[in-house]
Amino acid sequence: MRVLSFVFIVFILFPFSGTSTLAAEAVEIDFWFGETNEIYIDAMNQIVSEFNEAHPSVQVNMTPWDANDVDKLAVAILSGNPPDVAYLAGFTVNVMKLSGGYLTPLNDLMGSEALERLDILPGPTEENAQAGVWYAIPFRTTSSGMYMNADLFGEAGLDPTKGPQDIQALDELADKLTLWGSDGSVERLGFAPRGNNFAVGLPWMWAFGGEFFDYDSSLPTFTGRPENLAAVEWIASYAEKYGPDVSAGSGNFLNQRTAMHVNTSSFVAALQAAENKFNWRISPLPTIPNVDSFSIGFSLAAGIPIGASHPEAAMEFILHLIEPETNVRFFQQTGALPANFAAVQGILNLLDDPRDRVLVELLQNSRALPPFYYPELYNVWNERLQAMRRNEISPPQVLQDTQRLMETIYKDAFSGQ
Repeated sequence: MRVLSFVFIVFILFPFSGTSTLAAEAVEIDFWFGETNEIYIDAMNQIVSEFNEAHPSVQVNMTPWDANDVDKLAVAILSGNPPDVAYLAGFTVNVMKLSGGYLTPLNDLMGSEALERLDILPGPTEENAQAGVWYAIPFRTTSSGMYMNADLFGEAGLDPTKGPQDIQALDELADKLTLWGSDGSVERLGFAPRGNNFAVGLPWMWAFGGEFFDYDSSLPTFTGRPENLAAVEWIASYAEKYGPDVSAGSGNFLNQRTAMHVNTSSFVAALQAAENKFNWRISPLPTIPNVDSFSIGFSLAAGIPIGASHPEAAMEFILHLIEPETNVRFFQQTGALPANFAAVQGILNLLDDPRDRVLVELLQNSRALPPFYYPELYNVWNERLQAMRRNEISPPQVLQDTQRLMETIYKDAFSGQ
């Protein structure tokens, strides 16, 4: 993302209230950083170096790893040799905290009152805290928006500065922006709820006012909600109109074969680096009337595994990670969005591109995907949607099958709660 020159901002760091004082001799802690992007690794290495220099009593040894490799972390914990700090995807934290026995409740190391004052965004909070107990503290997150090819809007006589305000407007724009070939096939797609970087379409149920997981019961809620059925029927209507295989995928958007595409904030870098340049805009995600626009708040967060050798020192490092000033610097180097309100306000002061501001402002309405989103729910839902698009099953059957299969997974995982 393009930003203005850095403006110094004063932030308040909440005091650490650990249960013991670190010894004068340096304590070494192992930090598994769950990113594979070299830009992120370089930026985090710098943060670690700065921490080590400023905190001679605690020295951090960082090891990059893939946060999706949950089994590797689980084996390390169960074998009694976990890292002191693990940087995890929020939906992984959700699974580990609800399954029990993997992550240390951070309230035990830092007072609950101080944790509440951290002021984390709603989506990342939902992923990493349960009933006021924090199992990891979010460091960064994502935002989702509707990307639009402004050039194609202009060619169709449409205002390229305005995106769809609701689902009906999205349908109308999709129709006006689609070009049909003489053989009846789609030559250029306006939009379709397939191929987007949008959790395989699960959040469209939110856009229709529905819900598909209950955190109180830790059970799915796909069935029994007419809003969910309306969303799935809407998805089916696109397959019926444009064909079961049409896709608004990122490749099609980059090559101007589709006019609108849903993606996260990370897609900005791909557009800026694309060889095929065109004018583009971002607008909030459309919903039905009386449903607020929202963003998916995928988070990456720092937690302390059960059995960590130095939990107090680990907590001290985590508190450094989540300082808003640290988050802003990481954003400047990587474009990754911070997960707390203070840092979000800080980066808003740095943005000079209105497209970036749309994504950042949507963070206040971020939402989190439920436990076992990936790969369990992802695969179950995607397979059923694809079968529906091919007219092999009905929209109600999509919801019934997903409810049945995921309910078994959740009950098995959380039966010991």
